[in-house]
Amino acid sequence: MLDDIRLLCRGKTEPIKEVYERFNQETDDGKDMAEMSELLSESIDSIIDVKEESDIDSLFSLRAEQRHCSVRCLGWMILS
Repeated sequence: MLDDIRLLCRGKTEPIKEVYERFNQETDDGKDMAEMSELLSESIDSIIDVKEESDIDSLFSLRAEQRHCSVRCLGWMILS
C-alpha cells in the first residue's frame, strides 16, 4: 500500500489541499490525534504480524531443506 501511495505522489511538489484540509478537520488541526494514533498502531501491529509469519514460514522452509539435504547425504553415504 505504501508503494502505491509513493507512486501516486511521484512528481508532485505540493500537498493536495483537499487531503490536508480533511485531515486538519478530522484531527482539529492536529490537536486530537487519538484516532490517527490508533490507526498507526494497528498498521504497525499488522506489519509485525506479517513479518513474524514470514519468519515462521522461513524457519519451516529451512528445516524442510535441511531434512531433504540430510536424507540425500545419508543416501549418498549408504550407496558409497
